[in-house]
Amino acid sequence: MARDLLIRRIQKGLAGSGLAALTISLLLGTSIANAKMMHSPVPIIRHTTKVSAMPVMLIKIASEHGTAKPQPLLAGGHEIKIPVYPGSISMQGKQDAVVVVRSSSPYLWAGSATFVVAAPPDQVTNWFIATMPRLGFIGAHSSHVGDPVRRRLLYHLKSMPALTAELDVKRSETNPQHTDIGYWITNSVTSQRPNSSLIREGIQRLEVQYQPVSQGDANAHAVTSAITSQVHIKELVNQINHLPIDIRTSFYGGTALRGGAKLRFIATSSQVITVHIDPQRNQVQVGNGPKLFDITNRVWTTLSAFMGYDPYITRQ
Repeated sequence: MARDLLIRRIQKGLAGSGLAALTISLLLGTSIANAKMMHSPVPIIRHTTKVSAMPVMLIKIASEHGTAKPQPLLAGGHEIKIPVYPGSISMQGKQDAVVVVRSSSPYLWAGSATFVVAAPPDQVTNWFIATMPRLGFIGAHSSHVGDPVRRRLLYHLKSMPALTAELDVKRSETNPQHTDIGYWITNSVTSQRPNSSLIREGIQRLEVQYQPVSQGDANAHAVTSAITSQVHIKELVNQINHLPIDIRTSFYGGTALRGGAKLRFIATSSQVITVHIDPQRNQVQVGNGPKLFDITNRVWTTLSAFMGYDPYITRQ
């Protein structure tokens, strides 16, 4: 009744203005909407988020003489964990940890594990690339190893740079529908680099003998060039001077790739410092000094960019 009276007043007041019909329709629409809200039940929205725990393994360290039970390796007071691809099965039976033991080097502790899963290698590789950083592993470098679908991933633990994780992801030899996942964990006690392995300031120019990466071609054409840009020279020197000594005694897996570089840093005093880069082994050597470990092949990648080459074979 009150609504009808209000409508008649609107019609009389807005007669001839063209707004009466619009105003009434809005009023009626609002009233109908209000009525529906009053008599309709309010829907209850239930959000259900399924969170699945990431499968992991602990990294443990054996006692000096193997007389005590291996204990979890700690970084910053926390146990170190490494991801396990969901659904994968250990080839060593039930395994919830990678145990690192002292190797033939007094500075290196190493351990390994192998898993298999019914999934394609690319899928497994992409999962590890996305997952490893969540557990603090950084510096991933992915390279092909012989088989075009075989990948090698290299990481180090952000909170403990001396701890490295190398993953070898390849198609299973027994079942092409499966993927083998090899873990190679190393923990090192690094020794200080000798001064002779450091490149001092005063480099005037850099002569480069560069062999692009190729698939097993030992006779691939080498390219010679000279770098005179002080910005580029200083960047390479800085990267080389910050590399640790490579204390690995063996290398997980193999590679059919070839390539590398020989650098001659020429100082203003005419002194020549020779540097060899081996990207297959992630090594750099200054003169006759100890071999240095470049886990992400940063020096090789930087040099390749300066030379105008792709540091690795482009996947087709």
